[in-house]
Amino acid sequence: CVLDGELWGGRGQFQKTVGITRSSSRHEEWKFLTYMVFDCLHEGGTSIEHKPFETRLEAIKRICATVDQNEAALKAVPMERRANRDSLAAALADVEKRGGEGLMLRCPGSKYERRRSKTLLKVKTFYDEEAIVVGHAGGTGRVAGWCGALLCETPDKRRFKVGSGLSDAQRQDP
Repeated sequence: CVLDGELWGGRGQFQKTVGITRSSSRHEEWKFLTYMVFDCLHEGGTSIEHKPFETRLEAIKRICATVDQNEAALKAVPMERRANRDSLAAALADVEKRGGEGLMLRCPGSKYERRRSKTLLKVKTFYDEEAIVVGHAGGTGRVAGWCGALLCETPDKRRFKVGSGLSDAQRQDP
């Protein structure tokens, strides 16, 4: 089979998961990771990526059912159909309350696509707030000697760094 998914180490464990996967000396810690399956491209040597999502979901369930789910390194991502926007909003609030980032919405009957598409959407709450730039921090690695991040401050004096979205020219002369 060919599965699409991601390694998961638990809520709030993203950095630890990345550390385990990037290290050649932490092989014992792989037992704490689970491959969470959210799609299936091939089952039994046959391509099913052109089949509707519901057919691929049944394949995921069959494949994951062959593994002891109490100790599984392979699990299906829980998926359920939502009746309306209120039900979706409640599910999103629950996931965020438990530390999750958001939900993925799949169009019923959709085919597998090897890129972002209109048939698979991410839904998450966005927060927006004003802040002023009060300084900058030096960069490391490729941007060593340049600006690595902008130091920002909110009206209530909370400070944070923003390091993405800067061009090389902006980093050289902040």
